[in-house]
Amino acid sequence: MIKIKCKQCSKHYHKYPSLKGKGYCSRECWHKYLRVNKIHLNTGRTHIKKGQRLSPKTEFKKNKPSWNKGLRGYTHGFKPGKKHWNWKGGITYERTKIYFSEEYVKWRNNVFKRDNYKCKICGKSGKLNADHIKPFSLYPKLGFRLSNGQTLCVNGHKLKTSLDMKLIRKFKYWRSRYV
Repeated sequence: MIKIKCKQCSKHYHKYPSLKGKGYCSRECWHKYLRVNKIHLNTGRTHIKKGQRLSPKTEFKKNKPSWNKGLRGYTHGFKPGKKHWNWKGGITYERTKIYFSEEYVKWRNNVFKRDNYKCKICGKSGKLNADHIKPFSLYPKLGFRLSNGQTLCVNGHKLKTSLDMKLIRKFKYWRSRYV
């Protein structure tokens, strides 16, 4: 750090050597200096193009939409649905259909509202998940009942899901053994 004297208030201050040409201790002193000496902020700038005309080539470019705006609606040869070369007969996983359904989104929002957007385990808000108390895979009839939902934070949901998976494995094991 080097010691520099302010051009406005004559106070000494410390600056890094790379900033030694600045000459003012603060922005206030710099503005006072500009006001007193009537120096405009754009003094010495040559790149101000007041009244300068653009070339005809540039004027022509200004009227064209940019490359990413002019392509709206153009699909680059992509064919949606049955017309696409890789169409496999409309196979979508049941899980995906459920999670993108209107019914699921309404259920999820209602669970969040009921729990006041706070985790049931730790009481935190933030990144939350709507969780089925009784797993959807085992109890599909309870899938969209509000009483079967709870709001959990991401960590709480991971913990609860891992415990659920252990119970499901045990359940399937005992069911296959005795049924």
